[in-house]
This record gives sequence, C-alpha cells and structure tokens, in this order.
Amino acid sequence: MTGPAGAPATDLAVNGQRRAVSDVPGALLLWALRDELGLLAAKYGCGVEQCGACMVLVDGTPRPSCRLAVRSVAGQEVTTLEALRQEPEGKRVVDALVAANAAQCGYCLPGIAVTMTWLARRAPVAWAEVVRSLDDHLCRCGSHPRILRVARQLLTDAPP
Repeated sequence: MTGPAGAPATDLAVNGQRRAVSDVPGALLLWALRDELGLLAAKYGCGVEQCGACMVLVDGTPRPSCRLAVRSVAGQEVTTLEALRQEPEGKRVVDALVAANAAQCGYCLPGIAVTMTWLARRAPVAWAEVVRSLDDHLCRCGSHPRILRVARQLLTDAPP
C-alpha cells in the first residue's frame, strides 16, 4: 500500500473510516491527521505531550497525538473532534463551551473538548477525575476558570 506521493502507507481507522496515511519512519499521527487527512482540530502546541492541544481519542481514550507514531495506532480507532462534534455528548460539550464563552483564543479548546466528551460519555464523574483529566491541558489565555465551570455543570452532579 502506498500513501501520498507513493510513500509507504499505513491503513488507519479515523473517525469511522479507513484511511491510508504515509508511514515513513518517524511519521507522527498529528501531522498525518492535519496534513494528509485535512483534520485540523488537533493542533501542534508544545510537541512534548504537555499541553493537550493535539488530543484525540485512540480506542476511546484521550491521547496526545504530537509524538504518537502512526504505526502505533494501526488497528485502533482514532477519533478527532471533527467526529465527536457529531455525537450527542460531543455536541453538548462544544455547545456548552461556546455558550459560556469559555474560550478566549480557543487554541486549547479542541483538546479540552475531546477530553470533556470522553468524560461526558461516562458522566456523572467525580470532580477530582474531571480536574485530573483536564489538568493535562494548558490554557494560555486565562479561560480555564470558565472551562472548569462548564465541566462542573456538564460532567458532575456537584453543585456549580
């Protein structure tokens, strides 16, 4: 199998579809999603799995994609925010974040929305788990308090 420009390829399951992406040594999932598949929600942030801007679900679990080798997710389902927004939980999360004006620059928000959708699938969850899960996301513009208010309202049964 070959990918773009005749490069070796790996067949990935992305957002419910089988897609061939380049599988050159060192090929990273984030760049395959963005550059080859045109899925732009996951973003490059820190490049060392510390900020959450590149978060996707791999077999239903949040994973940063910036250092994740394409080969390592072959045979697993990769889900991006583009697909999650079509699900009831994902739509509810995105709509609540927008309604609360919970983003200033919005750079971190796709990764946060992926993690919150993962949590929403299991809601209600303990507040400590929400905080622990969102702690891996770096909000640089100061919107984190608004994001946490939305998370508390959507994901827990604790009072706001």
